Amino acid sequence: MWFADDSSAGGRVQRLRAWWDILRQKGPAYGYAANAEKSVLVVKAGHLTEAEDAFAGTGVHITTDGHRFLGAALGSTEFVQSYVSQKANGWKDEIVSLAKIAETQPQAAYAAFTQGLKHRWSFLCRVMECAAENLGPLEDTITNVLIPALCGKPVNSRERRVLAFPCREGGLGLVDPTTLGDQFRASAAITSALVRKILDQDTQIGHVLDLVRSTKREVASRTRTSTAQAAKEFILTQNTDIQLCVGLAAEKGASAWLTCRPLKAHGFALSKGEFRDGLALRYGWPPAHLPSICPCGASFTVAHALSCSLGGFPSLRHNEVRDVTAGLLKRVANNVTTEPHLQPVTGEAFRYRSAITDPQARLDIAASGVWGSP
Repeated sequence: MWFADDSSAGGRVQRLRAWWDILRQKGPAYGYAANAEKSVLVVKAGHLTEAEDAFAGTGVHITTDGHRFLGAALGSTEFVQSYVSQKANGWKDEIVSLAKIAETQPQAAYAAFTQGLKHRWSFLCRVMECAAENLGPLEDTITNVLIPALCGKPVNSRERRVLAFPCREGGLGLVDPTTLGDQFRASAAITSALVRKILDQDTQIGHVLDLVRSTKREVASRTRTSTAQAAKEFILTQNTDIQLCVGLAAEKGASAWLTCRPLKAHGFALSKGEFRDGLALRYGWPPAHLPSICPCGASFTVAHALSCSLGGFPSLRHNEVRDVTAGLLKRVANNVTTEPHLQPVTGEAFRYRSAITDPQARLDIAASGVWGSP
């Protein structure tokens, strides 16, 4: 039984011919008409003559090289690797197109890559063994074309390694395709119990499904642990600045702005400048177009901008907290105002010498009735 428009079978040549005859005979009654012109028989070279004799006159195509099957490839090693190279070349063109979008909309391009495009070669690496050299050109395109368009700058090999880590480990999830070889082995381990059932032609698979689920959880847990360990070991070999940046980026919630979808309706969409400046602050890169000298006369750096009162950034942070607090107070209090003037001082004495007595002194927020009876 199957629920798709394609059926398949494996076995000895003569039994496959018997299966083909039954399929052609009984299939139409169930709405399935096997099309010989679209059917391919893949055999080993030593069985080619036997297969040609057995399927003579059926119209089935017979090959010893291989053929595409459910998004992967079956056949000789040469055919399989040729298929992977062909797929990688097609993905390279898509990466180049995505990089053009990233020049003006880097956040959208990043979301398209991490939440969509990269799963194409991830799937391929799960269902068949892909040699790293066949995916090497794809990785080169990601490193040299897409990442500079996303970040607004090229990256070195050390930075590329960091960006390949998952966001939860302080990276960007820009996975290196050449490092996905373990996914096939993990997939084989998860499905091994089902494979044995198929080979034994055993239809009792209830308990096997539970085994598959538990194996899948174990493999996922083991993969997550090994990824975290590899990231930690690599970061420990880097300088203190990188360790600090990646450590902060790996904090809980620090990557939420990267993993969410850039939905403008919810305020999650960032301009190209905001997105690239966010990446620069995340990894300690100097943001583009910074002035060299602060209005206060000091050298203008990110650290200085966040602490200089003349530059205005502390005031912006303060005002944001003030406005959020005032907005919440408006829900429970009356006559909420921001920056109201204090009453002028006319001879009053204050216990604390730090009290502000300037005629232009202001409160952050004033709200009537906060301490009154409900």
